Amino acid sequence: MNLLSKGKGARMLRAFKKFVLATAPEPVLSLLKALRSRPEYSDENLVNMIESTIGSEAYFVKVGANDGRKYDPLCELITSRSEWRGLFIEPVGFAFAKLLSNYAYGRARFVFARVAVAETTGVRPFFYVVEKAREDYPQLPDWYDQLGSFDRNHILWLLGSMIEPYIACENVPCDTLRNILAAHDVVRVDLFHIDTEGYDYRVLRQFDFDRFRPRVVLYEHAHLTKTERKNATNLLKGCGYRICCGRFDTLAVLRKRNFPVLFQLFGKKADVCI
Repeated sequence: MNLLSKGKGARMLRAFKKFVLATAPEPVLSLLKALRSRPEYSDENLVNMIESTIGSEAYFVKVGANDGRKYDPLCELITSRSEWRGLFIEPVGFAFAKLLSNYAYGRARFVFARVAVAETTGVRPFFYVVEKAREDYPQLPDWYDQLGSFDRNHILWLLGSMIEPYIACENVPCDTLRNILAAHDVVRVDLFHIDTEGYDYRVLRQFDFDRFRPRVVLYEHAHLTKTERKNATNLLKGCGYRICCGRFDTLAVLRKRNFPVLFQLFGKKADVCI
């Protein structure tokens, strides 16, 4: 398609969008306004999108897997799809132990790596909140034990200074993403999921999109800076992905995959419901 036809197609899409907004009945307009004013997709919609894009057989890589269940949007899919195989990456000892226990049934399908993704190989201090914090502060959010970061101040920023005595430090092994994937003989990635409490862009930019081209990429943008969010989006768009931002996470799907009509019409906004 040449530039002229691309421009014509864009004009036609804009015209069709205006036509829909001008002629649609009030219930439809109300729905569209609701979708645009509430920039988040439900876990159910996220699961349906990923499932329809990837299919019954897939290999996934999860960076920052934690226990693999709590607040994990992919747990249902991984558990119910017996043909799915994958690599879980989690550096913190107690979380890694829970991860092994939660997925003990699938040891033939899954590989587990207790390591943190970093720019260099070595050992670094990693900070997290100990379980006793919930005993002393029952009002803590349920996700307090999901926090883990190379940056101690990130945890303080999220939970406040009262959590300081409960922040533990564990020296964890670190390696580059390339080395970790090579060590576990990963030759294919269909789904790449990152949840690393503000480190997501730095993990994303390590991924070799020339060698692997996942059909779906999912990462948490909630703790990224504005610049990192923009850079992550531009990186994925440059690799041929369509972007859909929820409240906390960003979903990227290869362009050759079809999106719903509403996403085609209104997906140019920064935040879109799917």
